[in-house]
Amino acid sequence: MRSNLILITINFASSAFCYYMISFYSKYVSGNMFFNLSFASLAEVIGCLFLDPIVRLLGDKKTMSFAYLMTGFFGLALSLINPNSTYLIMVCLFFTKMGSAITYTMCFIVTADYFETLYTSTAFGAAFFFSRIFTCTSSVIAEAQ
Repeated sequence: MRSNLILITINFASSAFCYYMISFYSKYVSGNMFFNLSFASLAEVIGCLFLDPIVRLLGDKKTMSFAYLMTGFFGLALSLINPNSTYLIMVCLFFTKMGSAITYTMCFIVTADYFETLYTSTAFGAAFFFSRIFTCTSSVIAEAQ
């Protein structure tokens, strides 16, 4: 049970960090800020809508791995793209945000599945506490030049 709590906390921290960092980054994409944030929000909605079929097809662990790989791949591509290619940045931002939303949502599902009902709220509380401490640094890192 202790190893489950440690793994869930790491998953929550990394998912929340990526989720909020991408949200902070979205305001720096050139173009209409309202459109950019709406486009990023659309990625979250699509990710959450497709989450159930993906979990049924792949299972919990493979879905988390797939979403982390998608977030990592497109996030790395986002950092390597020429800042002048707005459309390519938007595509990478879309898939990075989608993968990040899937991993963040999966953390809630997996936590409820991996702990007994008696310990679930304690596991959520501990995971949230430590992940929020780590997530506080996402705005600082997103604002760094």
